[in-house]
Amino acid sequence: MPEARKKGEAFLEISFSELSNSLTPHPCCTQILIETSAKGATLEKALAVLRSSGIHEVKYEILRKGEPSWIWLQFPGDDFQGVILNLTEAGFVKLKGIHPAVKQQTSK
Repeated sequence: MPEARKKGEAFLEISFSELSNSLTPHPCCTQILIETSAKGATLEKALAVLRSSGIHEVKYEILRKGEPSWIWLQFPGDDFQGVILNLTEAGFVKLKGIHPAVKQQTSK
């Protein structure tokens, strides 16, 4: 989970870019931060894209509610580039992923 806040603290004064830059690598899980909206790029849609990509074990947290919302996703594996592509093709335009234990990030 991004380290920019304590549990329960809101992300009102931070930008999506600043928040995504606060992601730290997890030893074995891929992390993706996505921006969702009521206009189709929803949490439910993101989870469906992950399932269709073969990822069924997903931990997530809604970091900011409202329009838009920001959601942190974490799942085992290292094929985050394929997932980023699938999310982009599904209409998610603001997202950033980080590979397990590697500080190389991919953003769209």
